[in-house]
Amino acid sequence: MGTIYPPGKIELLRRARGLSQTALARLAGIDGGTLSRAENGYVPGPAVRAKIAEALELRETVLWPARPDSTTIDAPADDQGVGEAEANRGRLQAF
Repeated sequence: MGTIYPPGKIELLRRARGLSQTALARLAGIDGGTLSRAENGYVPGPAVRAKIAEALELRETVLWPARPDSTTIDAPADDQGVGEAEANRGRLQAF
């Protein structure tokens, strides 16, 4: 059985950026079911983890810390933070 982390962090960060599950899955280039499982605590493979983190503009360790019980929160991966999220939302309007 795969590693399970406490659920909720990805969903909380996704919603804070104003993204639906479908929109984030598209941004990350992954299947919606894969994102749903990740939001529910299942840890995807390294490539999918990287795609989700990049789409949310975060370091992978923010979403999947070294230990499942860790509560460390890192700063966004870039200095622009919300500005990039706004740009991404604009790109999603094409869908």
